[in-house]
Amino acid sequence: MVKKTASEPSPNRRIWDAVEQTDPRYTKKVTLGRSFTAIDPYRQIERATEVFGPVGEGWGYDIVRSFVTDATNQYVVEVRMWHGNPENAFMQCGQAGLFIDRKQERPDADFAKKAVTDAVTKCLSILGFNADIFLGKFEDNKYVQEMEQKFEGEEKATEQKDKRSSNALTFANDLVEILKQTERLEEKLEAILKRAVPLKTIRNYPDCVLIIEEAINAYVLSQYKQVLGRVSDRDAFYTLLETWQPLRLAITDISPRLRDDMVVIEDELSSSYPSTDVKE
Repeated sequence: MVKKTASEPSPNRRIWDAVEQTDPRYTKKVTLGRSFTAIDPYRQIERATEVFGPVGEGWGYDIVRSFVTDATNQYVVEVRMWHGNPENAFMQCGQAGLFIDRKQERPDADFAKKAVTDAVTKCLSILGFNADIFLGKFEDNKYVQEMEQKFEGEEKATEQKDKRSSNALTFANDLVEILKQTERLEEKLEAILKRAVPLKTIRNYPDCVLIIEEAINAYVLSQYKQVLGRVSDRDAFYTLLETWQPLRLAITDISPRLRDDMVVIEDELSSSYPSTDVKE
């Protein structure tokens, strides 16, 4: 039996490790007899949705029962939460006061909502959501600074990724317009070759690859087949293929599927010549 090393993550912590750290932007200091850090409950719901899926599909909760305590006038709800499927369930209680003042003269119209929110937060905390808050790490200013730097860096990385994706999409759409507007195959070849280097990076963006694949199929390969089909003999056919080798390589860099489409066209046309010799 192979023993796990200390550095290997435990599968039992897969959810906990993914959600335990908290972005300080979604916290606030609360003083109710004592000072503590609170997490924005809607941020917790958003994170649960990111991890499990939409409420009602990937996770959810039901109110099992509710009651009011006579001694303290607290409204208590028992919530049953599940994730993955309804069988993965567990329960926690939440509570809220019926009044917003100590003399208990001013009723709190939101006591039920507050109690349910409290229960949901407690349920999610059991799964590890924002565990660093509940473990008291947010009382350490150094730790809070580390989290600020971490999440600020992640946000910048996401912004940069989104910007690159947007630029790639713009580049793809611009190329499509050029391929639409140019008439001669040689002009289309030139347009593709001029953009050979950035076209290689397009492969990182599947949506952009699809846009370019459709455009090249519609505006380049159909014309490619027509031009090759007008060649009178086998030698001229392969001479033309060699002339267009840069185009073939560029298209291969964009999408192997496009290269396969080109090969199908070439094989279909080359088979129409009497000779069976194949020139590489």
